[in-house]
Amino acid sequence: MNKTPSLVIDGRKVAGDRGTLPVIDPALGEAFAECPNASPAQLDEAVAAAGRAFALWQHSSCEERRALLEAIAARIEQNAPELAEIIVREQGKPLALAHVEVGGAVAWTRATAALELPVELIEDRPGKRIELHRRPLGVVGSITPWNWPLMIAV
Repeated sequence: MNKTPSLVIDGRKVAGDRGTLPVIDPALGEAFAECPNASPAQLDEAVAAAGRAFALWQHSSCEERRALLEAIAARIEQNAPELAEIIVREQGKPLALAHVEVGGAVAWTRATAALELPVELIEDRPGKRIELHRRPLGVVGSITPWNWPLMIAV
């Protein structure tokens, strides 16, 4: 866990303009890591970058989105031991429950990837046809609660 913390904005790793903040282990009451402290300008940059990424993402096929979600699930699974350790250190969750959370994040991501989103025919009569198409809507900002942060983030 001794990695240099960074933000990722527009695909680039950048330092927080406001330096770093300590991450406190609640069991010990001591800092065990640092996290980047973003400025409001960096937040605005991140939102703008996400909007640009969405402009491409919204035109991707269900198969492309499914493949990306599967890749995310595989990466979470590949890093499960380290992610579980981070969860334990950040919130004091028992290791067994941290592994449950990581496994749940993998399962949830794979279940989402497997969802079928067929066009739903609402009404079909002469002169009137109504179809429901499920498509990505846009960028979402989320601040997750402390208790299941990885599960909720996915």
